Amino acid sequence: MKSAFIRKIKSKAGASVAAALLLFLVCAVVGSVVLVAGTSASGRLSRAKESDIRYYSVSSAAELLAQELCGKKVTVVRTKTVTERTTCVYAVTVGADGTDSAVLSSSETLRTATYGTDINGSVTAVTADVEVDENGVPTGENSGASLSLEGASFLTSRAAQLMFGGANCNTEAAMGYSFFGGGSGVDSFTLVHNTPAGISAGSLTADCVCETKNDGTLVIKVSHGSGGDKFTLVVTLSPSVTETVETGSPAPAAPVVTPTETGYTEVTEKIYGKTVTSEITWGLVSITKEEAQPDESH
Repeated sequence: MKSAFIRKIKSKAGASVAAALLLFLVCAVVGSVVLVAGTSASGRLSRAKESDIRYYSVSSAAELLAQELCGKKVTVVRTKTVTERTTCVYAVTVGADGTDSAVLSSSETLRTATYGTDINGSVTAVTADVEVDENGVPTGENSGASLSLEGASFLTSRAAQLMFGGANCNTEAAMGYSFFGGGSGVDSFTLVHNTPAGISAGSLTADCVCETKNDGTLVIKVSHGSGGDKFTLVVTLSPSVTETVETGSPAPAAPVVTPTETGYTEVTEKIYGKTVTSEITWGLVSITKEEAQPDESH
């Protein structure tokens, strides 16, 4: 009996079970740590992928805008034509010797002006005749047509806004407008990239907000996302302007003589004009990153 008791004390079967339990516990803990780390890494990779999509959609859109807008020329041609019509009325008398004698009884000179605007081949309506003085300056009310360019391009619209603002373009005042004449407000548009398989179209859009400064500078903010996850690039373009002015000399036409009961009238016309041509070209100043703004909705 004593030897059996001693053998039982020396037995290692119970120790093996304890070691196995301890090993299982260690493996379970390690497995849990690995699983948590993998899940966390997967989330970080997913967020990184979304961040990459925002970055590339915005940066490619900004580069596309810069490429498409830089170096493009907008030509604005403003014309003014002045018609000077002089009407002279002559009374004819017959002398005792039978010869005719013409005496000027009245004379009137009427000057009228018409205006026109052509922006990249889109001609606006020309005004009706407006009475002007001897210098071609209107003496009455101007009824110039407002600028209307259907289907105008992006830069054409901005050139028109800066050249004329909201004023009439076919008036005497418009002939003296300079390009750096005033603001144009803010407008927005959206660029959508071609979407590869497996990526939603919404993830490859770029929201653009364009502001035209008073000096003609274009500031376009290109962004994707919202709040702290919003990525924004700022594209800045500056204009270069060249302007030429051509003034035509009066070109008198042959007088038109019309008999009357007491003599005749003589009408003489002189036509002269002025053309102002402005060429505007935008160049890239910079593409910079705007710091993300916190999302206040949360």
